[in-house]
Amino acid sequence: MNVILIDDETSIREGLKILLSEEDMTIIGEAASIKEGISLIDERKPELVFLDIQLEDGNSFSLLEQLTFRDFKLVFITAYNQYAIKAFKYNALDYLLKPIDPEELHETLLRIKKQEEKNAMEAQLKRVQENKQLQNLTINTTQRMHILPIEEIMYGQADQGYSTFFMKNGKKVVATKPLKEYAALLPEEVFIRVHQSYLVNQRYIKSYDREGILYLSNEEKIPVSVRKRVAVKKRLSQR
Repeated sequence: MNVILIDDETSIREGLKILLSEEDMTIIGEAASIKEGISLIDERKPELVFLDIQLEDGNSFSLLEQLTFRDFKLVFITAYNQYAIKAFKYNALDYLLKPIDPEELHETLLRIKKQEEKNAMEAQLKRVQENKQLQNLTINTTQRMHILPIEEIMYGQADQGYSTFFMKNGKKVVATKPLKEYAALLPEEVFIRVHQSYLVNQRYIKSYDREGILYLSNEEKIPVSVRKRVAVKKRLSQR
């Protein structure tokens, strides 16, 4: 996520930069005053802002009221806990007291990432329900969000509540959701559920033998479950 830091204490900003670099966050700007902060947010349009409540030129609630761009997530950082109730009236996701505890920061970012993942899945499902063809599949790993071109996904494999997607270029991406959730999103005319543990892009199927094995264009072998064999054979005959 693209992040802006607004705090009039250099040491706080430097500490946050170190902690956020370990969380796969990209700092796209920092400011120490209300005036600088307004210009920075409106110009760079961040996804997440860490905002000190008491800045060198006043209270940062006035900063929020003067912004043109408001489509970002907000986390307040402050040395004064008396502002907590007012902070949440501005739809803040969290309120961190100085000095910032790394564990508390990590928990805050984890909640933000989970919400982003949920939003992405809901948006994709909505598009499918509206019969709009997905071009890309957005997934989250434990580290970051990935946008996978659907036509380059060779197959997905289930693994104890996780999913691994194997790509045309040889890379694999481990997602934090079960395969059945992605199966509901991917186009049925392209992907075949050949096994409880496998979802295959039929464009990469080279052959299918009598033993119930699919051979992909990269020579990988995918098993077809007994109860899926008739349906898979019929589907492949229609290609």
